[in-house]
Amino acid sequence: MSEPGIRLHDVSKNYDATGQSVPALAATSLEVRQGEMLVLIGPSGCGKTTMLRMIGGLIPPSAGRIEVAGHPLWTSSGRNQDAVRKLGIVFQDPNLFPWLTIEDNVALPLEIQGAPRAARIARARELLALVGIAGFENRRPRELSGGMRQRAAIARALAGNPEILLLDEPFGALDAMTREQMNIELQRIWMETRQTVVLVTHSIHEAVFLADRIVLLSPRPGRIDRVIEVKSPRPRVAEIEANPEFQSTVLGLRQRLGAIA
Repeated sequence: MSEPGIRLHDVSKNYDATGQSVPALAATSLEVRQGEMLVLIGPSGCGKTTMLRMIGGLIPPSAGRIEVAGHPLWTSSGRNQDAVRKLGIVFQDPNLFPWLTIEDNVALPLEIQGAPRAARIARARELLALVGIAGFENRRPRELSGGMRQRAAIARALAGNPEILLLDEPFGALDAMTREQMNIELQRIWMETRQTVVLVTHSIHEAVFLADRIVLLSPRPGRIDRVIEVKSPRPRVAEIEANPEFQSTVLGLRQRLGAIA
């Protein structure tokens, strides 16, 4: 069997608050399979984003070990750049530079890596076509809708061809119709790239629509309450919400969240 895309060994996180250690995530072990879409869900404050940020190398764990594509993420000297380069991250705010064109925003990671301009522009245009906004290369972020800006953010995260894509509530600020469309688009992009994806969301419907597996975390300090396999065939369409199996999974998650919140 191939190595997991991500492996957590007894990973925990405590924050310092006014001189006291406050636990955010209890000792947690988890394997994310290569090429799967895994969704983290749970009550507010349960440690979902903390876990994602540790996996992304943005904050160190207080204890335990994280491996990314077989590489230790944190070493005694700090972040392991070989592991970090395998990651792409998308946040709820697209964080696009307003003075750059959409094309240059997407190409920025490649510019930082020293890629020639012709190569990075070609890659940016390829990715903008992949995420469905070809033709908007020379626009500025303010000229795009929220959904289009988030597409550009996904394209930028993919620019370095990461093995793993981490998404922290990427569609949380969008209206319901745009969010539904972005869920369909994210599934399409994932099915084309087959990258390992870890997504944080508060939406039960979004979790069930997108996930291969759902990890439900308990209230702070977060622990894995249960892992749910979603077996609905792909590609999934909006009408799947009327499917009895889909509804049963949503109901079961809602009831469990209500019980542990």
